[in-house]
Amino acid sequence: MCAASPSGPDGSRIATGSFDGTAKVWDAQTGKEMIILAGHAGPVGWVTFSPDGSQLATTGLDDFAARIWEANTGNELFVLKGHQGGVVNAAFRPDGTRLATGADDGSAKI
Repeated sequence: MCAASPSGPDGSRIATGSFDGTAKVWDAQTGKEMIILAGHAGPVGWVTFSPDGSQLATTGLDDFAARIWEANTGNELFVLKGHQGGVVNAAFRPDGTRLATGADDGSAKI
């Protein structure tokens, strides 16, 4: 596992990122795997839920992109590209309307 994040307000889910290029959403009470998010070209370095828990952002160390997913269904909503290095972290604005990313190329993007 590369990264883990608790869900938004209720803490009912946990998201993890992996070296195999996937992220997974788990039920925090039962430990049951709920959703697999596949799409990154390499390790998922960071996972974070939006403040309301409706979206999940993942970052790619090899594809230099962040992806935003619908957290309840696993549908991919957006692929955010533009960094010239592995995206190593991400954070939603408190109101959930923006995502900031940071990469090992020394850049940050909103």
